Amino acid sequence: MYKLGAKGLRLFNSRAAAYIKDKSKVSNLLNLAIRKGMSSDALKDVWEQLQLVINVLRDWVTGEYKEIPKRSLIILIAALLYFVTPADLVPDFIPLSGYLDDVTVLSFAYSQITKDLDRYKAWKAAREELKVESQEEEVDTSKSVETGQD
Repeated sequence: MYKLGAKGLRLFNSRAAAYIKDKSKVSNLLNLAIRKGMSSDALKDVWEQLQLVINVLRDWVTGEYKEIPKRSLIILIAALLYFVTPADLVPDFIPLSGYLDDVTVLSFAYSQITKDLDRYKAWKAAREELKVESQEEEVDTSKSVETGQD
């Protein structure tokens, strides 16, 4: 399976490198991946990984997350390109095994950049924590204003 994952990524590396230069292409790719991911029960084993990949790339496209290395971006984009392409190593219309290669390539890509994905998850968690703290402060401030307290 390792060889299949590596081969699948290599098929799309040069295209992925070109996508990095055009974030609108990456945005369109994300929409395709979301549609395909939501339409298949065969992907339930990697759904969490797929969502993480989509979130990383979405935050990169919007400029909110900039700490991901170029190599990791290429791997993620190549994996999604493979994923959305219906005529890949094992065509998706083949019952049962059609999505097996997609799952393998996504899992392989994930395993290649685990440290970068862990850093993203930590960044995202810290960001969410700041949001919660900010909202709590807003509530406290509004209560103070209502009661006339400082």
